[in-house]
Amino acid sequence: MRIALGLVAASVIFLIARVVLVRVRDSRRLRDIQTLQDALARYFGDHHSYPVSFWAGSDDPSWLDDSHSLAMDLSPYIRHLPVDPINQTASGSNPGFYRYQYYSHEHGGSGKWYMLVFRLEVPSHDPHMRHGVRSCDGTHFDYGNGTDGIITVGADCVAGE
Repeated sequence: MRIALGLVAASVIFLIARVVLVRVRDSRRLRDIQTLQDALARYFGDHHSYPVSFWAGSDDPSWLDDSHSLAMDLSPYIRHLPVDPINQTASGSNPGFYRYQYYSHEHGGSGKWYMLVFRLEVPSHDPHMRHGVRSCDGTHFDYGNGTDGIITVGADCVAGE
């Protein structure tokens, strides 16, 4: 009986620790994305455009290299590019992995808009978080479906800048 109660108690403690850990990682992701958006806004204020990049992801080892073009562009505004706490490696622009992705290229205005795509472990229904970005050719990008935790944020096209 004691062994069974001990196993139940250990299971409950493990479950609570897991829930807390997931929330801590998601909180860090939201802070990291806000930090990136702040750096991008400051960059835009100085250069009237965003750093131009096809898909750049935190799962790419060069993301951590200060010679990576995004890291170099943002270095006056952010010390190092943040990395997702899990940071899964994936090929291409597949948004279903835990990593940060940045894109600001094509669609009618390279550098005039950007998007950051990331994934939360617990889907967020925060009414203050605006999902999706509109490029200069009018394409709306929002990779999440509301229940998968994938979030697309950024800046809509700034025409005529």
